[in-house]
Amino acid sequence: MERSLATDLQKAGITVVLDRWHNPPGSSIGRFIDRLEKVDRIIAVGTIAYRKKYDNEDSESGTVVAAECAQINTRMRGVEKSKATIIPVLLEGTAAKSFPPCLSDQVFSDFRKPEAYFDKALELLLSLYQIPPQHPIATELCESLVGQREHQIS
Repeated sequence: MERSLATDLQKAGITVVLDRWHNPPGSSIGRFIDRLEKVDRIIAVGTIAYRKKYDNEDSESGTVVAAECAQINTRMRGVEKSKATIIPVLLEGTAAKSFPPCLSDQVFSDFRKPEAYFDKALELLLSLYQIPPQHPIATELCESLVGQREHQIS
């Protein structure tokens, strides 16, 4: 699902740096992690496997995630403006079992129910563009999309 979400965000004009796309075998983990330092926001995609990789008990698969989380931890120790650049997205499990400890008590976008994907993706997109949900543009967009979905369902 994370690749689908990344693709959908790209279609909506968001530049996405995804480790599976931009860090193929033979690439420098250090260079990839350096890219994270320069991005406006980091979407931490929580899964049980992600947390296991963060715990770095399997050195073959944990290196990149452990390094990514070092960047996340640095931002989370900063001022509120820095903390706001980390957006947790939960795909499976619970926050405590799917995120590193620094994110387990953060408000997250809940993508665990496939039927709610569209609504959650729209909510995330508005957040990335820093458009509050009560903004007239957001309200108008949501209302127009609800009408279209109801028409398609009938």
